[in-house]
This record gives sequence, C-alpha cells and structure tokens, in this order.
Amino acid sequence: MQLRFRFRGKRYYISTSLADTPNNRKLAKLKASEIEKDILCERLDLNLKKYQTQSALSTITPVTPIRADS
Repeated sequence: MQLRFRFRGKRYYISTSLADTPNNRKLAKLKASEIEKDILCERLDLNLKKYQTQSALSTITPVTPIRADS
C-alpha cells in the first residue's frame, strides 16, 4: 500500500511496506491522519522519515541449513 498526498504543489508518495489487509488499512489511515495533522500545523517532515513504517520483515532470523547425509 502507498500513501499519496500533495503539499505546496508537490506530490509525495510513501510506501507503507504493508500488505493490503483490513488491519493494515487502519494503520495506513492513522498514518495519513498524522500527515494531515502535521500539514495543518505546518510541521510536515519533508524528508518523510517520520512517516515511514517499520516493516515486519526488518528483523532477520538466521537459519541453519539442513545438511544432507551422504
């Protein structure tokens, strides 16, 4: 899913890295509300880092390979 909005005539896109599920849609709407509030309060983070979501895949668990017996 992706959030899209305009600010001062410029288009902005933020990838949420979330699958399109009912719960994730709620999270995306909350993030969109946060962005809208920051625009209204004139404190939008133009780097957009504040609005990036943490990916569920950001943590990598090492896997031990299975060795085949010869």
